[in-house]
Amino acid sequence: MDSLDDDLIHRTHDSFDGTDLLIARHQVLLMMTDELYFDGQRDGERIIALWRRNPATTLPQGFFVIGESLLVVAALRFYGASLVTSITLGVWLLLAPYTIFLTWFRWWNDLYILTNQRLVDVNQAHFFHRSVAEVPLENIQDVSFETHGLGQMILNFGTVKVQTASVITEIDVVGVTDPQAVAQTILRTVQLVKRDHRRDRSTVKDSDANQESVSAGVRTQLG
Repeated sequence: MDSLDDDLIHRTHDSFDGTDLLIARHQVLLMMTDELYFDGQRDGERIIALWRRNPATTLPQGFFVIGESLLVVAALRFYGASLVTSITLGVWLLLAPYTIFLTWFRWWNDLYILTNQRLVDVNQAHFFHRSVAEVPLENIQDVSFETHGLGQMILNFGTVKVQTASVITEIDVVGVTDPQAVAQTILRTVQLVKRDHRRDRSTVKDSDANQESVSAGVRTQLG
């Protein structure tokens, strides 16, 4: 597996068509840097691509903050300097910054990481609640993507579904920009990893066969 990183870089131009080259360009650049690391990264493991959710997925929280702000404006408009206005303003001063910071914190720490060994889903549910799921690349059987609604089609984001041999460890890459490119990047990487594994197994078999042939020759000479 140590040779996979260099193979991916050199074989990208041989294996990918023109469209795939555009898709994979930034992933290949990521691979050629040693500055990207994450908690739990294994020895010899390198990041091929890292995705976050499209910023548009935070729009519901944005509308919530706008709604809170409109309530403050309405309270000032209809009640002036009163107890109702003070309570409304106090609630806004508490909830608005909290909502904004929590939304940013979750967006920044929700990660989908593709390495030369696995696909990792880091889900930051809250400040002190994080869950991590992973799928070895050799277990991935199929990758597809879907978009729902006019908004996702216009803003070009959606969900990538990663199917494995086990239904328990399936990963959905949710809300990522350009889901088609993400799906193709994962699928191409899986294909290269499996090809690399087949090549390694073939090399081992050839080596075993050569050793057996040598052993047979030695036994013949000794006999």
